[in-house]
Amino acid sequence: MTTTRRGGLAIELSTGHRFIRQKLAGKKWRWLCVKQKWLKCKAFLCTVDNVIVKMSDDHTHD
Repeated sequence: MTTTRRGGLAIELSTGHRFIRQKLAGKKWRWLCVKQKWLKCKAFLCTVDNVIVKMSDDHTHD
């Protein structure tokens, strides 16, 4: 995990794609691609206790 410029948490994968923490549901965090807003990227991942349990790595950009 890394920290964003605004102090939030981010995850960077070995592919170079980064995700920012978005929502909490119980112990499960949902992370969205950092380019979700301006490029409408649909990629996301979910973590439970800092372990990735679900992932959609379908990015709409390079």
